[in-house]
Amino acid sequence: MTRFDARTPQERRTLFAEAITAHRERASAFSTFEADSNPNTDPESENEEVPRPWVQFSENMFNIDVTESELERVHTLVGEFPEFRVDQLESPEDAEATNVRITARSDANRLAAFADRVFTEVYDCPDEYQVWATAVWLSISTAPSSDLISDLRQYRYYPNGIFLITTPHKSMQVNAQIDVGIGPEDVGLSSDDVQIKSELLDVGDVTLHCVIAGPPDGDVVLLLHGFPEFWYGWHEYILPLATAGYRVVVPDQRGYHRSERPDAISAYHLDALATDVCGILNTTDAEKAHIVGHDWGAFVAWWVALHYPARLQTLSVINVPHPMAFKQNIRRNPKQVLRSWYIGFFQLPRIPEALARVGNWRSVTTMMQRSSRDGTFDAADFERYRAAWTVNGAYEAMINWYRAIVRENPQPVQTQVNTPTLLLWGAQDTFLTRSLADDSAQYCTNAEVVMFEQATHWITHEERTQVQNQLLDHFAAHEVTTESNWHLSPPEARVFSLLCMIVWVEFLGIDWFNRSCL
Repeated sequence: MTRFDARTPQERRTLFAEAITAHRERASAFSTFEADSNPNTDPESENEEVPRPWVQFSENMFNIDVTESELERVHTLVGEFPEFRVDQLESPEDAEATNVRITARSDANRLAAFADRVFTEVYDCPDEYQVWATAVWLSISTAPSSDLISDLRQYRYYPNGIFLITTPHKSMQVNAQIDVGIGPEDVGLSSDDVQIKSELLDVGDVTLHCVIAGPPDGDVVLLLHGFPEFWYGWHEYILPLATAGYRVVVPDQRGYHRSERPDAISAYHLDALATDVCGILNTTDAEKAHIVGHDWGAFVAWWVALHYPARLQTLSVINVPHPMAFKQNIRRNPKQVLRSWYIGFFQLPRIPEALARVGNWRSVTTMMQRSSRDGTFDAADFERYRAAWTVNGAYEAMINWYRAIVRENPQPVQTQVNTPTLLLWGAQDTFLTRSLADDSAQYCTNAEVVMFEQATHWITHEERTQVQNQLLDHFAAHEVTTESNWHLSPPEARVFSLLCMIVWVEFLGIDWFNRSCL
């Protein structure tokens, strides 16, 4: 039986994604993958004595068979994918394995990443294991029409009515590039006292460009930009925070500027964007971080706080509301609906990207000028932004963030944020009403709202010094501590002190104690 196989991690994930895409587009019953840890295995052989690990995907659900020890690893892995859940466990009396069904609603790339990790982390296959897509099944009685075949990259038809297909998969067409656009050295960002570097970080599904500064052992501060900025939006924050002793990490988020740009709109699902943040922390060996976000970066920061709360030391969001606060407000507040008109416009295919380029990006720069205070952005700023928008495929990827959130309509797994939260808000924001700040605070157990009455949506540029001071105060109030977790209540402390005294008296001798007390 012919199989389509892959060996390297990137090839395997591409194969998984292709088969899942084919399954979805052709309404097939299921897709099945088999693996072999022996790289010398003949893909045409059928060895019944050594069953191969397998994973099956159907109707937004993974189906696998696991042993008792493997089942524990399944739960651990699913815990890292908050949009997935274990829905069904079946253990027939005469079977040694447990059948597990996992609901998994996400884009093809994220599903592919999960499938690959099932083989490596659950089934314990080596890093270079070989996988075959053994079937993307369509139950048909005759071969498909020539029209159907014409847009398929590979197919096999078998007399028993089984048709194996894969379709072209366009994700990851534009790789991360460190030699395009704007780097720290291009904006004069340097210091004799602070090391600043520009790196490409493999965060899992994609590779992201990050600017990193500050001491390697400092608490991590992650600064997330919004639309239509890139890492440069935070360039005036990097040195002050690094000088204060923090390790500052500023990424170009997925699709932006120098970072990798998947083609598929579904690749910009909020779950994938939040996973990128966790991948950055993993790559930089940071268990927790002070996460700061503005605009879209703030929305991603909210999502991380709701799905990966253990990864945050503090949360700081700037002029973007809690997801549920925004959803409720836009339903009942006509003013907010009018202010969000551009989200609907961005759903049009190709037109937003084409219009944005007219007149050397005139509409985008005009939007930024009109929605900010006079003098907020100068000619040098806009030249740098234009350089980032002009990078191949970048602006389309930026718009795809808006397309993905409307099409996918993501729902958080919880609504309450327990991380210490600072909300900084420019009251003159032309895109978001000021009431959203207080509405967002209602979803937080520990939140402080600071309103800047004269600031706009671009508060990070207009009130730079005050925003920096607010952030530093917020970080300092919730620093990572290394104190012992061993604590005694007052009664326990008194008993412990008495016991210590008895031991001390016994050790030094009761005679000396009596003489000292008389």
